[in-house]
Amino acid sequence: FRLLAPSKAELTLKNEAGITPLMRFEMWVQTELANKPFEAAMAHLDKIRERFPDIPCISAAILDQNIVLTPVNSYIRQCRVGARTFGVRVWEPCLHNAALIN
Repeated sequence: FRLLAPSKAELTLKNEAGITPLMRFEMWVQTELANKPFEAAMAHLDKIRERFPDIPCISAAILDQNIVLTPVNSYIRQCRVGARTFGVRVWEPCLHNAALIN
């Protein structure tokens, strides 16, 4: 990640959905190591925060943008086109845990 987004410009560049590389990284480090926080990545995130204290943390960005984070179910759905069958990974929100921010 250090090589992919070394500067504030890269860390805060939003995609079409308004998500930055730093936001993705921040979410990834929370669950990457066996569905638990990844300590080495958390340490790198702390260094980013020290270097760029004016970049808001993801919780503030979520509240500002009304982004809703919900747990998701992931599974492979089998599809067929002509004689060819293949699997497509699908992600769907866990509706019983969905939360809305008004």
